[in-house]
Amino acid sequence: MKKLTTTFLLFALVGCSAPYQKPQSGDTAILMLPEIDGSSTRTFHIGKLDGNGCAIRPSRVKEESYSQKGLVHVPAGEDFFLSVRSRSNKTFCKGSAAMNLEKDKTYDPIILSFSSYCAIRIIEKTEGEKGKTIDTRPLYSGCIKK
Repeated sequence: MKKLTTTFLLFALVGCSAPYQKPQSGDTAILMLPEIDGSSTRTFHIGKLDGNGCAIRPSRVKEESYSQKGLVHVPAGEDFFLSVRSRSNKTFCKGSAAMNLEKDKTYDPIILSFSSYCAIRIIEKTEGEKGKTIDTRPLYSGCIKK
């Protein structure tokens, strides 16, 4: 019972966490994320990685996280993670990926759904060219597999 209560409290606190806010200082890149509304079946979290490559301090992307329509500023030149949970056609998937993006560039995350797992592919947006796929590292149990 004690474990169940602790688990419930942990999930409740994560659900009530402050919305993601763009970095207050340092270089940023832009992720083109679908805008979130109250009826969305897809949620995104962005957070930092600790020295062991494990996810810490995830913040949920909410309406107030966008700098303008569909654009979210993220740290550039340092590792961070993006996670997604998606529900459609009776399927539910979740996945996370760590990445390090270049400053002042724009990226489009492509979410690929495989049964209960979502893969995240990041495409660098370039003028008049096909976008370049950026290397990402999937997180397993919240950490980069070494």
